[in-house]
Amino acid sequence: MSHLSEPEMEIFGLLLAAWPAAMRELSPRGADGKIAELVADAERKMEGRMAKASAEHKCALRAGMWLLADDLDRAHKICQDIATPYGSAWHAVMHRREGDFSNALYWWRLARDVRWDGAGESDPPRARHGVADAVRGVLVKMRDGGVVVPTAVMWEKELEMRGYDPSRFVELVEAAERESGAGGWRDVLVAVQRVEWMGLFMECVKEGGRH
Repeated sequence: MSHLSEPEMEIFGLLLAAWPAAMRELSPRGADGKIAELVADAERKMEGRMAKASAEHKCALRAGMWLLADDLDRAHKICQDIATPYGSAWHAVMHRREGDFSNALYWWRLARDVRWDGAGESDPPRARHGVADAVRGVLVKMRDGGVVVPTAVMWEKELEMRGYDPSRFVELVEAAERESGAGGWRDVLVAVQRVEWMGLFMECVKEGGRH
């Protein structure tokens, strides 16, 4: 995390406290009150400690933080005002989580310039691993645990050949939502959505440092 500034480290520390319980459902039923308290604290610290950061940079971080708390409405209001690929990316994540898959695909098309670098699902972030490698690690863990899903085998090959495609993830989540007996596979998709969140959040942090 050497690319994080001191204020960002402080804010990230608050989010890590929320991480074990965060985003454990593909489609949340409502905001998580305990995580929302941590996010609100992080938001206050951001305003005080990142006064020189651009409004777009802070809004991109805020949108991601409120998605971490499963507060889709608040995240939506924030990302609507971010005219960058990262704002579009959070917009896409929000729509996927509310089950509006066609809209999620639309916003991912607008976010095609987003960079994907490093994040792991269980000990974020790890810059030496790209998001695709982290997702493949989730799939390998699933396979080693005895859960064999043909779709996962195909996806693992796609990740190796083309890297991580968030639109493909939207399609997989949509298919899982239509199936009643996708328990183990849904758990894998939940793990992947956490990988995706961490990768996108860290890219937002680094994007702020590039300007």
